[in-house]
Amino acid sequence: MKYKNWKFTKVYIIVLLLFFCACANKEIPATVLYKARLEIKGPCMNYVIKVLDSNRINKDLIEASWTQPSTSKVYTQVFTLASICTFNNALNEGDIFYFSIPANPLISYCPQCLIYVPVPLKKIYIQL
Repeated sequence: MKYKNWKFTKVYIIVLLLFFCACANKEIPATVLYKARLEIKGPCMNYVIKVLDSNRINKDLIEASWTQPSTSKVYTQVFTLASICTFNNALNEGDIFYFSIPANPLISYCPQCLIYVPVPLKKIYIQL
């Protein structure tokens, strides 16, 4: 009876070692950072962000061109901030910063006022 348990234990240890070796060899992909500028710091975290590295980002994520209706000013390569709970609200319009786009964004729910402000339709969850 003890012989069978020992044999099972050896097989179990070998399988575990192979599993850990396979996991240890995988490289963690580097986080891609994009350069951006806060274009509009609207009320209630209605922020419009311009991607300055627009040749590196997936074009489907951003608006190629968006016009602010009240001023008729045209903005290019912009998106609306989706991660309002975690964004650094100390940034001001014109400030340049770097961000990444998480593969599995942490979607938080926090209080947000409901003032309507026109913003681009495309939204991205980002991390600073």
